[in-house]
Amino acid sequence: MPHPLLNAMFAHYPTILSNYFPIGSRFDSHDFIQKLTRDFQSDYIAILNHYIAKPAPFKLLHRQLSRHLHMHVSEIGHRDSKDIFGDDVSNTYWERR
Repeated sequence: MPHPLLNAMFAHYPTILSNYFPIGSRFDSHDFIQKLTRDFQSDYIAILNHYIAKPAPFKLLHRQLSRHLHMHVSEIGHRDSKDIFGDDVSNTYWERR
């Protein structure tokens, strides 16, 4: 079962999707996470702190946030984009239907 703070982040997904990604839009996980973390900074910091003792806490948390997107949108592939550190990495590409 996910941590309660992680569930709090998941609860924001419908808001982020409706505010930034209209039906038919395509985006990658980095696009979504950037908007989620910008709009809900306090919640993000709280759950990130939960991962602080783990190696690569950002990567671990962002992986969890990305994996939950399948509950709301359709995966259509993968593409490279820059992560929060400016590194090009492959991540999931989504379409809102």
